[in-house]
Amino acid sequence: MNANTEPEKPKESSKPHGLAKGERLHNVKEIEQLYSQGNSFLKHPLRVVFYWKPLSSFGAAGSFGAQVIFSVSKRNFKRAHDRNLIKRRMKEAYRLNKHLLISTTVQGSEPLVYIFSMQYIAKEILPFAQIEKRVISALRQLTEHAMPPKEAKSKQ
Repeated sequence: MNANTEPEKPKESSKPHGLAKGERLHNVKEIEQLYSQGNSFLKHPLRVVFYWKPLSSFGAAGSFGAQVIFSVSKRNFKRAHDRNLIKRRMKEAYRLNKHLLISTTVQGSEPLVYIFSMQYIAKEILPFAQIEKRVISALRQLTEHAMPPKEAKSKQ
């Protein structure tokens, strides 16, 4: 069949399971604030550092409900292709399961933006299935930890 006779597919403006630039944490001040003021927990092989902000304090970049950065230690993995493989696996696991987090970003009347880091702390390269299982577990725990101040005060 000739390429000119095939009907054109409509272009998608936004991918529902994509990882858009606005979802990636790249602002240096935000990253510094994350590591200086954020809380953390471990879900081996991941260490998650997080904090949240009201959507009103963000510009257009916060419209996704979450901003994330992925990192792998150069100390544990000397070769860049190993670090990149692990980061690709973490990103894919997050991309496929981010709906667990984003569905909870509107609590009460004020929508929230979660800002967090996923750091790979294991010394060996794990298969995708194990990484995905831990990413799902970390996202669920993240939604439990991050709570707006009104709800946090009412539970005390």
